[in-house]
Amino acid sequence: MKTTLITLLIFTQTTYSFCQKSATQELKGAISDEFNKWLKKSDFETNAEYESRIKNESDASLKKISETVFLAQKEWYLSNTCCNLGKYDAENETFPLYLGHKYCSSRRNRSRDTLYVTISKDIASSFYNFFSVPKSGENTPPVYLVPIDAEIINDQWKITKGIVLFDAFWMSQSGLIGLDGFELIKEKGNYSYTIDRYGTKNKYHLIDIKTTKSLAKEVYCYEWNINQQPGYSPSDKNSISFSLQDLNIILPSQTVNTQSTNTIKPKVPDLEISSIQTKNKNPNAFAVVIGNKDYQSTKHVSFALNDAKTMKEYLINVLGYSEGNIFYLENATKSSFETYFGTKENPQGKLYNNIKQGISDVFIYYAGHGAPGLKDNKGYFVPIDCDPQYVEQGGYSLDVFYQNIAKLEAKSITVITDACFSGAEIFNNISPIIISVSNPVAVTENCVVMSSSTGSQVSSWYNDKQHGMFTYFFLKAIQDKEKSDSNKDKKLTYQEIFEYVSDKTEGVPYYARSIHGVDQLPTIQGEGIDNIFIEYK
Repeated sequence: MKTTLITLLIFTQTTYSFCQKSATQELKGAISDEFNKWLKKSDFETNAEYESRIKNESDASLKKISETVFLAQKEWYLSNTCCNLGKYDAENETFPLYLGHKYCSSRRNRSRDTLYVTISKDIASSFYNFFSVPKSGENTPPVYLVPIDAEIINDQWKITKGIVLFDAFWMSQSGLIGLDGFELIKEKGNYSYTIDRYGTKNKYHLIDIKTTKSLAKEVYCYEWNINQQPGYSPSDKNSISFSLQDLNIILPSQTVNTQSTNTIKPKVPDLEISSIQTKNKNPNAFAVVIGNKDYQSTKHVSFALNDAKTMKEYLINVLGYSEGNIFYLENATKSSFETYFGTKENPQGKLYNNIKQGISDVFIYYAGHGAPGLKDNKGYFVPIDCDPQYVEQGGYSLDVFYQNIAKLEAKSITVITDACFSGAEIFNNISPIIISVSNPVAVTENCVVMSSSTGSQVSSWYNDKQHGMFTYFFLKAIQDKEKSDSNKDKKLTYQEIFEYVSDKTEGVPYYARSIHGVDQLPTIQGEGIDNIFIEYK
């Protein structure tokens, strides 16, 4: 018996496919995960080697990782595709071939694509009559799709090329779904498949209708390509080219104030405070500690929260502050700044109302973005809900901040800021701006202001330590008293801390230049720079 088959397949795009959600999002997530693994510094890399690798190999590595992940996901999709033949539709002379996935929870709930295989009633009838296929179409199907290629189309994986088999005898007996030992190969332009059955491999040629001697029955086939199908448009195919920006990845060498959250560690061993013994007890002191990380309109500052949390621990366990006297703010909005520091019209914020005048020491710490006003060249703290392009409207003015702080009438005031205000970190199309600030605190007795950078400089991060460069060395000065206490009197002054932080061979200037290739010079202002900050036991 030899029969001629004429088949037509119509590929129907359904809303759901193979239990998928968004194929592109899953692909982006997998590529991002693999690239972040590559991005992580090896224990056997020097800082110079790491920086060179990130700078010179990122583009090629991203391309290679993208291709590898795409092929792996496609192969997994192709290898786990299964199909079920539906009931014959005599009116349209079609068999529906339902494509699903082996790992969907159940056939009933399976989301499917459908290939409609058009077969004449005479041939379809022969399947039923000669091979005893149940008319319900629910059992072993005599038709099977061998997927050969797939692409992401309309954000779903779709079969784009395949071989439709009509192996009447073998499929009616054993079925092909889930069969082990099925291998599809191509020889001299012709596809064939090999089945290891009863310990003997039987080879079936697919391009032409063949009669196999071993089974003495016929195998029919149809080579199908999605381009042949009505309703398909090449424009439906999704691009698989992702940039670092698409993946929300910022290279350490491209920025000095942002780092992937996947590499953040909870604590840094060399800043542990258990070995620091001090005489400081300060129950009347108050502090405001702010870490701004999750910005809505500009780059995240991932290490800001790590900085703020560690600073709070030092205040409690080293400087003797009561935890209840520390106003700790993560991701502060403009309203938060005004609540604690007041407004231009009313300087009496929450900090003002809580301190004991003439008795309380005040410590203020900020890690996050700063920015210049593009019209007034004034400096501003950037709240997380502020668009830096409109910082004059949405930011918190440094002028207002210092004017209000000067009115606190505290025993002492310490302001530590790990942020740059030149705009170099958040504005891509302007030159850095040197800001002007009115700072009455800097000329007030018993007040000190220490900042991470000056002029048009940036404030860099010490990526290996998961801290801002300036914050790390500020805290390290407190811990490393053998070096920071230069006169060995067991008393650490602000000036001694500043000298440790700004050391050109061991401090911020050296490491900012050697790791990031930027100049960063911390600054200190105030009449109280020679005052004692910490007294050790």
